[in-house]
Amino acid sequence: MRVRGKDFEVGFKRTYRQRDDEIPNPGWSPGISEASNVEIPYDTQGLVAYTAVEIVFPMYVEPDLDDELQGWIQAVINRLIEVYRFATEEFHVKGLSLRELWEYEVQTMDHTDEGIDPSEIVAQRVAPLGEGVRLARTAPMPDAAKGYLSEERDLPLTQTLYLNARREMLQENYRIAVLEAETAFEVLVSQSIARYYRNKGLPDAEVENKLKPSLKNLIKDHLPKCCGSKFEGTPQHAAWESDLYEVRNAVVHRGAAVDATKAQETLDAAQDALRWVEVMVLRVAVTDYYKAYYAELRREASKAGLKPTDLPHFLRRHKRWIEVVECQDGYVISHHADPDNVEGTSTPEAFVLVTGRRHMTVSEFAQIDYAPGAAFLLYFAPVVQDEKTGEFVEPDGWERKDAVSNVRILQRTMEDAREEARKLLSAAAS
Repeated sequence: MRVRGKDFEVGFKRTYRQRDDEIPNPGWSPGISEASNVEIPYDTQGLVAYTAVEIVFPMYVEPDLDDELQGWIQAVINRLIEVYRFATEEFHVKGLSLRELWEYEVQTMDHTDEGIDPSEIVAQRVAPLGEGVRLARTAPMPDAAKGYLSEERDLPLTQTLYLNARREMLQENYRIAVLEAETAFEVLVSQSIARYYRNKGLPDAEVENKLKPSLKNLIKDHLPKCCGSKFEGTPQHAAWESDLYEVRNAVVHRGAAVDATKAQETLDAAQDALRWVEVMVLRVAVTDYYKAYYAELRREASKAGLKPTDLPHFLRRHKRWIEVVECQDGYVISHHADPDNVEGTSTPEAFVLVTGRRHMTVSEFAQIDYAPGAAFLLYFAPVVQDEKTGEFVEPDGWERKDAVSNVRILQRTMEDAREEARKLLSAAAS
């Protein structure tokens, strides 16, 4: 067979598992001691049989287990596999990545007048390629995992798709890696826009209509609303467009090949684009919630004819500045009265974003306890009244503080904010 312009002699045969196999392949089942003249349908792990391949090179290659030798072995075997797959329509068969290319022996061959004299084995691979052996990793179960397991929450589709892309990258399925990465981004865009409009009270039919334009139009006309800023014009957008979107289109529409370097560029671009959208959506969700909450407080307090002195300070109609501290797993929101308009804004609420604590969890930053991995939602509002007059005492510092997980931020709606305002106001007025 001809590979990369060179002619190789290749022999291959089915080999059944035997009881005395010295080096069983990964996936070998101890329950099957040996096999003969049987097969398991779609047996991709060689449980009862595997293919032994012998390759005679037309040129000399140093027998060290280096990149050149491995590259040639992989190229020949994968060409054999892809032609076999095509000719037999055995669709489940896939090529081998370098990490899967092991259990082989190398001999040199001397051509003499008497014939061909093979050498002893000069190199042997009996362990997977890759980063080599390392100490087994041990660590406590991540808090996020505990939350998903205990609460039976659905895993985020976007992150699942991106993990799929990384897996395909490792297995050298580069085209699929590109498709999974771009799908992850497109799903995030659609989900973010749909959530934004549903949160605004639009019925499902109208939300579906909003999602009908092309991806680029969604990014241009709708994504800025749920991100509070344009994605276009950012470094993340430029990398996404050139390194992911255009590569994906070339794969889908022209069947373009993708090598390891280009595939890694697509995954990097996807990761940066996903992170940008995720963070910006969370920030907008936080501010939109409290804007709706305070608007409802003002409206309901006015309808009820309540005077400011009738209510604790955290429910009064006065100007505020709200500190929003961004952490790994959520936000800490501190509400402060701002009668002097320190922030110099024309809106009832001024939001101040703090990003310097993103390396910390909410628990670490705010010294708040909650169940590991929980979708937490906590709030604190100190209420103190003068024993003699009964008047509410103005708090020293913040008048309300919230701790909200990223999961809960995306679950809460504008109607939830209005309902919270009504309940707190009703309880205070009674």
